[in-house]
Parts: sequence; C-alpha cells; structure tokens
Amino acid sequence: MKVIGAVLVGRPRLAVQTITKLLDVSPLMRETPIYAFHLPHQRPNPSQMDALSKLGKNVKVKEISLFLPRYRNEDMFYSRKSSYARGFGKSRIGYLDMCYWKTNMFSEPALARSDFLVSFDDDSDFISSPDNRIRDALASEDWVIATARARENNVSQRILDTREHLISFTREFISKNAVEVRDARLAIALKSSDDLDFHSLPWSAGNFNIYRTSEFRTVEWYRWAYGLNLFGASHRLRWGDIEALDLFARLHYPNAVWDMDLVRDGIYRPTAPGAKNVQSKTVRSLIERTFSKTAKLFRKSTSVKSSRDRS
Repeated sequence: MKVIGAVLVGRPRLAVQTITKLLDVSPLMRETPIYAFHLPHQRPNPSQMDALSKLGKNVKVKEISLFLPRYRNEDMFYSRKSSYARGFGKSRIGYLDMCYWKTNMFSEPALARSDFLVSFDDDSDFISSPDNRIRDALASEDWVIATARARENNVSQRILDTREHLISFTREFISKNAVEVRDARLAIALKSSDDLDFHSLPWSAGNFNIYRTSEFRTVEWYRWAYGLNLFGASHRLRWGDIEALDLFARLHYPNAVWDMDLVRDGIYRPTAPGAKNVQSKTVRSLIERTFSKTAKLFRKSTSVKSSRDRS
C-alpha cells in the first residue's frame, strides 16, 4: 500500500510552517513521501526553496508538470459579471490554476504510483496527530474521499457565483453518458427543482483530503475530467477541486465521502491563523507599475496646474 502526500505551495513561508507542524505531530507522515509542488509562475525564491528542501528527507520540491490552460481575458472568471467575480481580480489567477491542478493532480508523474494520496493545503493547521484517523480510513474500503470535515454549506451568493452552470453541466453529463447516480442524496438533489438541495450537500473540506487514487485512473474519471477541462471549469467558471472531485465520487459510488471528524474533534483547523490570499507576482507587479505611472502622471499634472495658477 503506497501512500503519498502532496501540497501545492503558493505561500512558501507558510508552507514551511505547515509541513513542519505536520511532521512534528504525525509519525506516519514522517515516513510518507511528500511532494511540495509549485506553479511555474509562483516558484519559491532560492532561500525558500532551500527551507522547503531541508524539511526532511521525505519532502521533495517539484514544479508541476501539467499544462495550465489560458483563455482570452474576457473569458476568464475574473471578467464575469457576478459580484464575486468582479471582486476576484486578475492577481488571483494562481487560485484558478490551483483549482485546475488539484482537479487533475492524479496525472502528475510523481503521484502515479500512489494507492492513496494525502492532499493538504499550504495553510492547513495540524493541532495534533491525525494518524489514527488516517489509519482507520486506510483500513476501510467504503470510501473514495476521506476528509477532515464533511459539512453542509450555508449557501451564500459566493457559492452560487462559483458554481454557475455546474448543475446543468452535471445533468447533461449524466444524460449523455447514461450514468446511474449512486449517491442517494445527489440523485434526489439533481431531480429537485430547488437548486439549494444541490448546493447544500455535505461537501468535503478539500484542504485536507485523502483520495483512493485507483478510482481516479478509471475510464469514468477520465471522461468526467475531460468534460470539465473542455468546459473550462476551473479558469472560466472557478469551479473548485472540491466540487469536481466530490461530484465524480458521488456520481459513481454510494458512500463516496468519509468524514474523519478531524475538525470536530479539534485535531485539525482548515486555515492557519493569519493566512492571506496568494496573488500572482506577474499581475501584481503590473498593477504596481500601472499605479506608479498613474501617480507620477497625477503629480505632474498637479504641478503643471499649480504653475499655471501662480502665473
């Protein structure tokens, strides 16, 4: 049984703290290969790379190998008209890349030989050892995704804005591919005229999940992933990896999600205190240069106007 850990590093200093804490509390993860991936445009600087590389012999730092799609600016999520999209901003393109990569991470060559993939975020907060819960999950065969917490969401406008067309896409996929929905609650929700039944399903945490990887190497998975990627799910609509992976599991398995109750029992917190959103360095520097030029032009025009007033 091969277990591999994976984290996508967007905040290197925070990732170092997160991995250090995980290795401190988890003897199991100290014996598990952990890959700290990074995006091509979010490469840690040399000192950060050095800090990540020194975390342990089992920790390897790698750039992702998957191609990241790009669309016309007007087709990207941040150009949509919803209230959340308008406030999302170009500088968070790395978040869309993260959604895409985590949805498709089972195609990473480094992860190809895993039987189970332990996926966590660079801001995950491990309070005490999750090892007993992980071992319980690995010993069971009744799940596809084991998660730190499975909960029903309070359906906010943000959730609706980031799941645009998701229900219709899922219904059309089921119809075209003659899929018999195995999860009873999902089947009822997809037949309901009230979309809230779908959006309020108990979704996995996403920030600390274990995946039974054999289920993500099937014809059914590749068909689903191909449909999502062709639709531009991550970059055009900001569908998250949680929705992409949970829905696939629920479509094909009756007991897809196992709640390890890590959050409920105080073993784990989804977000470390003080964690902030990641912005693209390229876009951020462009914004900063634009602001600087605008400020200079404003000061110049103000100076010219003052000179004219004095004359």
